[in-house]
Amino acid sequence: MNKSKVFALILLVFSVFFSISFTIVESFVPKMEQSVYALTTSQNKQVQQKLKDLGYYTGAIDGIIGTKSKTAIRNF
Repeated sequence: MNKSKVFALILLVFSVFFSISFTIVESFVPKMEQSVYALTTSQNKQVQQKLKDLGYYTGAIDGIIGTKSKTAIRNF
């Protein structure tokens, strides 16, 4: 097998791997958002604080899952 065929095969494998990886990650985001709605206000505050500590959330820690929280979750 020559180098160009090996390179093409490696490229194909990486392409498939990354495509599958992104699909799997994207499928968890809606489920993660839904599970946050089932939390108590106190638990939502903990989620917001953790997202803020990680640099994903910039709003006030209020325990309300609004637009800023949803964006932070998606970005995470």
